[in-house]
Amino acid sequence: MYKRHIPYIVSCIFIITLIIISIIVLLPKKESTKNISQTKNEHTKSDEIISAKSEKNTEEKYTIKAENGVIYVFNSDKDIIKTLNINYNQLREYDKKEFDKGVTVTSLEEILRIIEDFSN
Repeated sequence: MYKRHIPYIVSCIFIITLIIISIIVLLPKKESTKNISQTKNEHTKSDEIISAKSEKNTEEKYTIKAENGVIYVFNSDKDIIKTLNINYNQLREYDKKEFDKGVTVTSLEEILRIIEDFSN
């Protein structure tokens, strides 16, 4: 008697599994809704450390700029002081354009906020 029900039970389990997988796949992925101008104004902390060379002059301006899909931090002498672990290809078009032009910041804290908000 129970042997007759096995195909129905297996079919139900299969359908329920497909429904669960479909829900997981169709759920929207969490993406950053922040843009660079919002990021610069937020107060957050980061564990990343900028090299000691850049910390000597606290009034120095820094530029965060993308070159060939890689985002770097430059000091005012245009020396690269940090390569950022930010996936350029996953950025929104607005943020890509901003990084292509170069984002100028005036403190290490601003750099750390951008690193935290855009890092993988």
